[in-house]
Order: sequence, then C-alpha cells, then structure tokens
Amino acid sequence: MEMKERILSGALKLFTSLGYSNVSTEQIAQECGIGKATLYRYFPSKDALLLSCVESMTAQINAVIESVLDDPTLSPRDKAARFLEPVVRFVSGINPAALADVQRSAPEAYAKIEESRRRLILNNLKRIIREGKEAGIFRQDANATLIAHVLIGAISHLCQPQVQAEVDLPFGQLLRQVLNLLWEGVLSEPGRSGEC
Repeated sequence: MEMKERILSGALKLFTSLGYSNVSTEQIAQECGIGKATLYRYFPSKDALLLSCVESMTAQINAVIESVLDDPTLSPRDKAARFLEPVVRFVSGINPAALADVQRSAPEAYAKIEESRRRLILNNLKRIIREGKEAGIFRQDANATLIAHVLIGAISHLCQPQVQAEVDLPFGQLLRQVLNLLWEGVLSEPGRSGEC
C-alpha cells in the first residue's frame, strides 16, 4: 500500500470512530506508523486530510456502484437492491457520534459528504428507475427525480445521530427497510409479481 493510501486509511479509521475534533495529527501519524513530518508531507493540514478521506471514500463507493449498474446480468430490480450496498457498508461502520462531531467541527467536510451522497444516489437511482420503466418492472408514472429526492431526504434524516439513537437499529438494517418500502411503492404489478 502506498504511503498516501496508508495515511488515508488510518485517518479514515480514526475519523469514523472518534470524529474530527477528537483526533490529533499525532494520533493519525501513530495509527499509520509514521512521523508527523511524513504526514504533513502528504497532507498540509488535518482539514485537507479529512477532505481527502471524503474524496477517496466517495471514489471507492462510486466505483463499486458503477460495477453494479454496468453489470448486464442484473435486472433493474436487482440493481436497485444492490446499488446502495457499498454506501450501507461504509455508513454502518461510522460511529454516529463521530459523524455528529464532523458535522459540528468540520462543516465543509460534512457538506461534501452530504453532496457526495446526494450526487451518488440521485444520478444512479434515476438511471435505475429509467431502466426499470423500460423493462416494465417499475411503474410508468414513477418520477425518478422525486423518488431519488425522497430517498436522499430519508437517508439524510436517518443519518442524524439522534434519529439513529431513537430508532435503535443498525443503519444498514434501517436503510434496507426504507428501501423495501420505497421499492414496493415503485414496482409495477408485473414487477411485483416477478413477471418481468
């Protein structure tokens, strides 16, 4: 593993478990088995490192999503069921208090997280709905943009630490329930019965 990836991996582990304000550059360097000077050679500040972590994770998640969406063996229904799995896997590993700390202490990075999540979901869900409508699996009156925004709003709301504590379900399970509810409303009769 290259040094930059090693630093990103170590920093991401700490940021997702402890938050932003609770992690020092010394802790990151120690986690990576390097000195602070080496850390600063690759990243000029903790802010820059956090933003790079967000960009790196977004790129990795997007690559996995693209492989699902480009798989010709999957139906639009299967794609719909699988395209958020990498997001769920990643988000399930984040301590809700750590995310709240990033929201409070590093608003620029949190805004980037929200924008990345929105972009990944909006663009890809619209593509899946379009393909599903063409295949007859999804209702023709299903508005892909509206469905994507409902899902984005639900995910954004459910990511709030206080909501997660109130619902008391692991985020992955919570998201799967929301997706099941959403897909049941979008499926056409032939799509629901599995005729397509």
